[in-house]
Amino acid sequence: MKELVLTNLIYFIFSMKWLWIIAIILIWRIVNSAINIKRQSISIDRQKLTSDIEFDEQKIISHIDYVINECIDQYILLNVTPNSIYYINSKIEKELIEYVTDNVSDRFSPIIMDKLSMMYNPSYVPIFLGEYIYLVITRYVLEFNINQSPEIAAASTNNSNKDQRQELAE
Repeated sequence: MKELVLTNLIYFIFSMKWLWIIAIILIWRIVNSAINIKRQSISIDRQKLTSDIEFDEQKIISHIDYVINECIDQYILLNVTPNSIYYINSKIEKELIEYVTDNVSDRFSPIIMDKLSMMYNPSYVPIFLGEYIYLVITRYVLEFNINQSPEIAAASTNNSNKDQRQELAE
Protein backbone atom coordinates (compact mmCIF):
# COMPACT_ATOMS: atom_id res chain seq x y z
CA MET A 1 0.00 0.00 0.00
CA LYS A 2 2.81 2.35 0.90
CA GLU A 3 4.55 1.56 -2.39
CA LEU A 4 1.34 2.20 -4.30
CA VAL A 5 0.92 5.61 -2.70
CA LEU A 6 4.56 6.41 -3.38
CA THR A 7 4.23 5.28 -7.00
CA ASN A 8 1.06 7.32 -7.44
CA LEU A 9 2.73 10.34 -5.86
CA ILE A 10 5.74 10.05 -8.19
CA TYR A 11 3.44 9.60 -11.15
CA PHE A 12 1.43 12.65 -10.05
CA ILE A 13 4.59 14.79 -9.69
CA PHE A 14 5.89 13.76 -13.12
CA SER A 15 2.50 14.42 -14.67
CA MET A 16 2.51 17.90 -13.06
CA LYS A 17 5.89 18.70 -14.64
CA TRP A 18 4.42 18.00 -18.05
CA LEU A 19 1.46 20.22 -17.20
CA TRP A 20 3.84 23.03 -16.29
CA ILE A 21 5.77 22.58 -19.50
CA ILE A 22 2.55 22.56 -21.51
CA ALA A 23 1.33 25.64 -19.62
CA ILE A 24 4.59 27.48 -20.31
CA ILE A 25 4.42 26.58 -24.01
CA LEU A 26 0.81 27.79 -24.19
CA ILE A 27 1.66 31.05 -22.43
CA TRP A 28 4.66 31.56 -24.75
CA ARG A 29 2.45 31.02 -27.81
CA ILE A 30 -0.19 33.44 -26.53
CA VAL A 31 2.40 36.13 -25.78
CA ASN A 32 4.14 35.55 -29.11
CA SER A 33 0.88 35.83 -31.04
CA ALA A 34 -0.01 39.02 -29.13
CA ILE A 35 3.38 40.49 -30.05
CA ASN A 36 2.88 39.54 -33.71
CA ILE A 37 -0.58 41.10 -33.71
CA LYS A 38 0.86 44.31 -32.22
CA ARG A 39 3.63 44.37 -34.84
CA GLN A 40 1.09 43.93 -37.61
CA SER A 41 -1.11 46.71 -36.22
CA ILE A 42 1.92 49.03 -35.98
CA SER A 43 2.81 48.19 -39.59
CA ILE A 44 -0.78 48.81 -40.69
CA ASP A 45 -0.87 52.09 -38.74
CA ARG A 46 2.34 53.23 -40.41
CA GLN A 47 1.02 52.33 -43.84
CA LYS A 48 -2.23 54.09 -43.03
CA LEU A 49 -0.34 57.15 -41.84
CA THR A 50 1.73 57.35 -44.99
CA SER A 51 -1.26 56.67 -47.22
CA ASP A 52 -3.55 59.11 -45.39
CA ILE A 53 -1.14 61.95 -46.00
CA GLU A 54 -1.86 63.45 -49.36
CA PHE A 55 0.45 61.95 -51.95
CA ASP A 56 1.34 64.84 -54.19
CA GLU A 57 4.57 64.43 -56.13
CA GLN A 58 4.83 68.18 -56.71
CA LYS A 59 4.63 68.92 -52.98
CA ILE A 60 7.35 66.39 -52.22
CA ILE A 61 9.64 67.85 -54.89
CA SER A 62 8.95 71.38 -53.65
CA HIS A 63 9.81 70.24 -50.12
CA ILE A 64 13.09 68.77 -51.41
CA ASP A 65 13.80 72.08 -53.19
CA TYR A 66 13.07 73.98 -49.99
CA VAL A 67 15.47 71.82 -47.95
CA ILE A 68 18.21 72.09 -50.60
CA ASN A 69 17.84 75.88 -50.82
CA GLU A 70 17.88 76.08 -47.03
CA CYS A 71 21.18 74.16 -46.98
CA ILE A 72 22.63 76.40 -49.71
CA ASP A 73 21.68 79.49 -47.73
CA GLN A 74 23.17 77.99 -44.60
CA TYR A 75 26.44 77.23 -46.41
CA ILE A 76 26.63 80.77 -47.80
CA LEU A 77 25.94 82.29 -44.37
CA LEU A 78 28.47 80.12 -42.57
CA ASN A 79 31.31 79.98 -45.09
CA VAL A 80 31.20 83.16 -47.15
CA THR A 81 31.81 86.63 -45.77
CA PRO A 82 29.63 89.37 -47.24
CA ASN A 83 30.89 90.92 -50.48
CA SER A 84 33.80 88.47 -50.65
CA ILE A 85 32.32 86.33 -53.38
CA TYR A 86 31.36 87.75 -56.73
CA TYR A 87 31.62 84.60 -58.74
CA ILE A 88 31.19 80.95 -57.76
CA ASN A 89 34.08 78.97 -59.18
CA SER A 90 34.32 75.20 -59.44
CA LYS A 91 36.09 74.88 -56.08
CA ILE A 92 33.30 76.67 -54.22
CA GLU A 93 30.71 74.74 -56.22
CA LYS A 94 32.30 71.44 -55.22
CA GLU A 95 32.38 72.46 -51.54
CA LEU A 96 28.76 73.56 -51.80
CA ILE A 97 27.70 70.23 -53.33
CA GLU A 98 29.48 68.27 -50.60
CA TYR A 99 27.99 70.40 -47.82
CA VAL A 100 24.45 70.27 -49.18
CA THR A 101 24.58 66.54 -49.90
CA ASP A 102 25.75 65.81 -46.36
CA ASN A 103 23.07 67.99 -44.77
CA VAL A 104 20.03 67.29 -46.95
CA SER A 105 19.78 63.59 -46.20
CA ASP A 106 19.94 64.25 -42.45
CA ARG A 107 16.94 66.56 -42.60
CA PHE A 108 14.45 64.23 -44.28
CA SER A 109 11.88 62.46 -42.15
CA PRO A 110 11.12 58.76 -42.62
CA ILE A 111 7.74 59.70 -44.10
CA ILE A 112 9.38 61.74 -46.89
CA MET A 113 11.77 58.86 -47.57
CA ASP A 114 8.78 56.47 -47.72
CA LYS A 115 7.05 58.80 -50.17
CA LEU A 116 10.17 58.93 -52.32
CA SER A 117 10.34 55.14 -52.15
CA MET A 118 6.77 55.03 -53.47
CA MET A 119 7.72 57.34 -56.34
CA TYR A 120 11.05 55.69 -57.17
CA ASN A 121 12.72 52.36 -56.62
CA PRO A 122 13.90 52.39 -52.96
CA SER A 123 17.46 51.56 -53.97
CA TYR A 124 17.42 54.49 -56.44
CA VAL A 125 16.31 57.14 -53.91
CA PRO A 126 19.85 58.10 -52.75
CA ILE A 127 21.03 58.30 -56.36
CA PHE A 128 18.03 60.44 -57.26
CA LEU A 129 18.70 62.80 -54.34
CA GLY A 130 22.37 63.13 -55.27
CA GLU A 131 21.58 63.91 -58.90
CA TYR A 132 18.79 66.30 -57.95
CA ILE A 133 21.03 68.15 -55.48
CA TYR A 134 23.71 68.45 -58.17
CA LEU A 135 21.19 69.88 -60.68
CA VAL A 136 19.74 72.38 -58.18
CA ILE A 137 23.19 73.61 -57.15
CA THR A 138 24.32 73.87 -60.77
CA ARG A 139 21.22 75.95 -61.54
CA TYR A 140 21.91 78.11 -58.48
CA VAL A 141 25.55 78.65 -59.51
CA LEU A 142 24.56 79.55 -63.07
CA GLU A 143 21.94 82.04 -61.90
CA PHE A 144 24.35 83.54 -59.38
CA ASN A 145 27.15 83.92 -61.92
CA ILE A 146 24.86 85.28 -64.65
CA ASN A 147 23.50 87.96 -62.30
CA GLN A 148 27.00 89.29 -61.59
CA SER A 149 28.37 92.17 -63.62
CA PRO A 150 30.54 91.12 -66.57
CA GLU A 151 33.64 92.94 -65.23
CA ILE A 152 33.46 91.23 -61.85
CA ALA A 153 32.75 87.85 -63.40
CA ALA A 154 35.66 88.20 -65.84
CA ALA A 155 38.03 89.22 -63.04
CA SER A 156 36.86 86.34 -60.86
CA THR A 157 37.17 83.91 -63.76
CA ASN A 158 40.75 85.03 -64.40
CA ASN A 159 41.56 84.61 -60.69
CA SER A 160 39.80 81.24 -60.70
CA ASN A 161 41.81 80.09 -63.73
CA LYS A 162 45.03 81.19 -62.01
CA ASP A 163 44.00 79.24 -58.89
CA GLN A 164 43.25 76.17 -60.98
CA ARG A 165 46.61 76.43 -62.80
CA GLN A 166 48.36 76.74 -59.44
CA GLU A 167 46.53 73.69 -58.11
CA LEU A 168 47.46 71.67 -61.19
CA ALA A 169 51.09 72.78 -60.92
CA GLU A 170 51.22 71.59 -57.31
